[in-house]
Amino acid sequence: MKNNMRNLLTLSLALVLSVTLNASPVPPINPNQQVELRYAGTIDNNPVYQLDLVNREPKGTVLVSISDKNGVTLYRENVSATSFSKKFLINRDELGNEPVRVEISFSGDKKVVLYEINSSTRTQTENTVTRIF
Repeated sequence: MKNNMRNLLTLSLALVLSVTLNASPVPPINPNQQVELRYAGTIDNNPVYQLDLVNREPKGTVLVSISDKNGVTLYRENVSATSFSKKFLINRDELGNEPVRVEISFSGDKKVVLYEINSSTRTQTENTVTRIF
């Protein structure tokens, strides 16, 4: 009994630590520059991602580049606005499940924000047993 309690305590502590470590925030590059890339849904079974940028630097431009795993540029744009939001559809019929890289670089700053989008498809079967009487 004592050994079971110790195992349960160890398991719960490991669970709390793993959730805490995975939820740690990413430090910002610059407080005046904010980048967020998130999954926005699907259109015709192709994933859509939304990129939101805030650049409060005066006369600053942002380079947004999307490329495949071979380095072929799929999209490239220089943005000079202080706020920018755009949705991107990744055509999985052409790219398959290979990773896609999104690179955001701010002018005058040597740091780059880099995202990699990986897609995987899986089938999950869920069984439920319900007591009727």
